[in-house]
Parts: sequence; structure tokens; C-alpha cells
Amino acid sequence: MTDPSIATALTYDRVTQEYHDKRRDRSLAQERLARIGLLLGPGRNRVLDLGCGPGYDAALIRAQDHCAIGADLSSGMLSFARRHHPGPYLRTDMRRLTFAAAFDAIWANASMLHREPTDFPGALPECHRVLKAGGYLALSLKAGEGPAWENGCFAVEDAPRFFTYWTAAISTGPWRQRDSAPSAGQRATARMNTRPGFPAWCKSRIERALAHPFLSLQS
Repeated sequence: MTDPSIATALTYDRVTQEYHDKRRDRSLAQERLARIGLLLGPGRNRVLDLGCGPGYDAALIRAQDHCAIGADLSSGMLSFARRHHPGPYLRTDMRRLTFAAAFDAIWANASMLHREPTDFPGALPECHRVLKAGGYLALSLKAGEGPAWENGCFAVEDAPRFFTYWTAAISTGPWRQRDSAPSAGQRATARMNTRPGFPAWCKSRIERALAHPFLSLQS
């Protein structure tokens, strides 16, 4: 069976220009990245743009005078990013990141939503591993229920993309990565409704072990 993440990346290889053109308005991303900049404070911080796509958010991070490393599974997206938004980019799988603990923040905007629920026990500990102590994780997911394939969103024929939909997210943080659970005033929780067998410890890891300035759900 084809890995849904690989199949989705192959679709993005074919629709890179169209995807970029449809999503060139980055005002919301810019607003959220500005919040991360305030959290990080002054200095040249290292930010991993995880699932960087065509590289426009990495460019926004660099415009804040931070160091952005773009990572994606789509070779087409990475080639586009290198041409239009020069900087360091690397093809990698978020379940097996090829980095050490080197980042002050991870920006995972509209990337983890392409992962199966069973991928999260691999992807989330990897984010944990590559963040510096006190680092931030910003991620967005799709609102809804369960996994599904979508097609017909692009001009090319047969361009399937896989999504996992989540029921709700509430963030009362922000709070940072730490060894112990945050205090009651810092708790951030996420309620999830996925297919049976979703690991309970992974829910707990999202709720307790990952710190983030926001956990947003896209409609």
C-alpha cells in the first residue's frame, strides 16, 4: 500500500506553481509568525519550517532576521523554494528528522494535517527531539473527523492529497517545552476524534509534552 504522505508529496511535485499561486496571500501566516517572533525575543533564532512547501513562510521568517531552515517531503516544492526564496532547504520526513536539537521554534503550518494518526507517535517525538530546551512548536491541523483523501482541487487530473481531520483544539498557553507538565494556568489541550486505535499516549503527548504558541484548526 502506498504511503499517503509519499503519495501526497508526489501530488505537490506536480502542482507546485498552482499551489503557490492559490496561497500567495500570507497575511494570516505573517500575523502568526509575528507572534512567534515576540515569543522568541531579540536575536537570530533558528526556526525549522517543517513542511515548508514553496518557501514563502521561510522567507517571512528570514525577514524577521531569524534563521529559517525549510524542510519538506516534496522535491518539487523544495526546488521552487530554492529558486524563489533562497536559503537552506532539505528534503526530509518529519517522522525521521535529520537534525540535532538545534531549533528555537518549529513552524509546522498545514503540514502535519497530511499525516495519518499512526504517524504522530513518530513525528511528535521527533519535534520534541530537535527543539532546544524552552523551544516552541506551532502547528495547524484540519477541522473535521477522521482520515480522508481529497482530489479535484487542481487543474491537473488525478492529484490526490491525504488529510486527517481533528474535532477541536483549545490553546490557553502559550507554554514551552519542559520535562514536567505545565501548571493549570499554562495547560494546552487538544481533543481528537480519529479512527479506533489512536494511541492514548500520543494524545497525552500532544496535550502535555509539546509546547506551542497556538494549535489551530483550519476549516
